[in-house]
Amino acid sequence: MTLLPPHMPSLKASHTSHFASKADGSPPAAVFIGGTSGIGEAMVRAFADYTNGKANIAIIGRNKEAGERILSELPKSDGVERVFIQCDVSLMRNVSAAAQQVTSTFPKINYLIVSTGFLDFSGRKETPEGLEYRLAVSYYSRWFFIRELVGQVEKAKDNEENAVVMSMLAPGYGGEIDEEDWEIKNDYSTLKGVYTASTYNDLLVEGFAEHHPSVPFIHAHPGMVRTPIFGRSPSLAWKTIGLVVNTIGRPFTISAEQSGETMWNIILNVDQKGGSYRMDGKGKNLEKEIKYFGTEEKRKGLWDHTEKAISRSLANQI
Repeated sequence: MTLLPPHMPSLKASHTSHFASKADGSPPAAVFIGGTSGIGEAMVRAFADYTNGKANIAIIGRNKEAGERILSELPKSDGVERVFIQCDVSLMRNVSAAAQQVTSTFPKINYLIVSTGFLDFSGRKETPEGLEYRLAVSYYSRWFFIRELVGQVEKAKDNEENAVVMSMLAPGYGGEIDEEDWEIKNDYSTLKGVYTASTYNDLLVEGFAEHHPSVPFIHAHPGMVRTPIFGRSPSLAWKTIGLVVNTIGRPFTISAEQSGETMWNIILNVDQKGGSYRMDGKGKNLEKEIKYFGTEEKRKGLWDHTEKAISRSLANQI
């Protein structure tokens, strides 16, 4: 089943009705968690462009210089908010503080987009708060941000506006998970960490869709994209892979701008009645047919574990 039409419309042809300010004059608002480079940056710039600058925008990330530069280069408009929030998302206390700053600034959120990530072949390591680092960045922080900000998304829905939550990672690239070892403390490997995070994001969107049925939640794969993430990895192996992807593999990859446009088309064409979606890099809904490893029991078990793990992390003294 395909959620989008075979030839997705250009945003330039369809953005007016989707992104226009509402009758009460309030502009649309988007929050980008991980928007200082690559696909996240491309989506920020596209959103500002297609709204002619008439949009509230928040970027959350570690690179303050890049975040503030991007915001300064966006189209300008009177009466809008532009905010950069510096945040190391591997620490849940930072996520809590950043989310509070967003909610105090934006009375509603139309588009909540999470694309945080990193590439590393190193072994299992924990954050000072006691969470496995890869899962802290690629799962726990995403879950926590969404929980803290979904109320603002629902306010947009209450105003009969489009509103969507998207987590970009790797639907279709997951694997079996161990309900007795949610934090993958046993037999850890890089590959296991990667596919566990992917399956957890499948269950993340399902869990939030169950708790907040009016909002669409999307786990999306951006495709094979040429981005700076490979070069920023501390791993020589990932740097080498990045060199191959960005040079030899160029004919088989897409730019961050192309991927960003696909992601926006997915967002703008998703069913606004709510639900959860697993979308590939071409806009196809994978549903539960391709490498899906969830069950109702696993979804509920992971949700309960996540609540406890984040509470434990916030309580840890560092």
